[in-house]
Amino acid sequence: MGIIKKIIITLVTFALSLAASAKGNERVSGSFTYIGQGHESRDVCREKAYRGACVEAVGNRFGWVVSGVTSQVETAAKGKEDLYFQQDHQRAARGEWVADDGEPEYEYAFDKDGCLTVTCKVKGFARALSNERAQFEALPLRNGAERGNASAEFHSGDTFRLLLHAPADGYAAVFLIGDDHTVNTLLPYSGAAADAARVKGGRDMVFFDPAFAKEGEKGLVDELRLTADSDFDHYRLCVVYSPRKFVKPNDTARGELVPRQLKLAEFNRWLQRVTDADPSVAVSNTSITVVP
Repeated sequence: MGIIKKIIITLVTFALSLAASAKGNERVSGSFTYIGQGHESRDVCREKAYRGACVEAVGNRFGWVVSGVTSQVETAAKGKEDLYFQQDHQRAARGEWVADDGEPEYEYAFDKDGCLTVTCKVKGFARALSNERAQFEALPLRNGAERGNASAEFHSGDTFRLLLHAPADGYAAVFLIGDDHTVNTLLPYSGAAADAARVKGGRDMVFFDPAFAKEGEKGLVDELRLTADSDFDHYRLCVVYSPRKFVKPNDTARGELVPRQLKLAEFNRWLQRVTDADPSVAVSNTSITVVP
């Protein structure tokens, strides 16, 4: 049996295919093929292929940052000492996906081992990384209001809350996007004004729970539960934050028991416009699964 005596890890980062920084959004396109694992459903593979295509489109336009991690390992086995090096590479796009332009295209096949492969082609809008956009934290919370309740997997009937931590005072809007291309406006609350919700910087804020609202605003809070209509329902939680005020998209009320809604194509056009007009707008996307 080998005995690892020490591990030294160094990180080297370098940039490839550097692109000129751009202020506004740019049209991009890309494709990606995802090879599914045996336990993954068709919908999960489809989602991962889509995400990969978005990253490829952004990286092909704005370039890549590649990180190399080198491990130096000394081992001792049967009285003999050996020294070897192992290097792994990771890459990240030097930009971010903003919104789709039209419907993604999918092709399905099976490889020689019988694994499902999904190829996705996308067209959309993207923008280069910028120091103008603040990094913020958006955590979906399942059946509780603490950080320990953070989860991307829900069971039908679970309560949904959102923990938001931004570096500065600003405004936020929250949307839940379904596989049926319906966008649900969760924040601002259904009974509130069209302006995005106010956010206090430098602290954890919990939404969709009256206990965390101001005394005069508790009646406006929408309390939410997520439900599943099939074996697995997949959603994309999209949180938009900016230190500057902005107005939510033009959605429509569908009744007292459901959030205001709009079509995904309309939402994408709104998101493209608001990010193009204000380079400080930051967007966070999280995949959420709801099971019966």
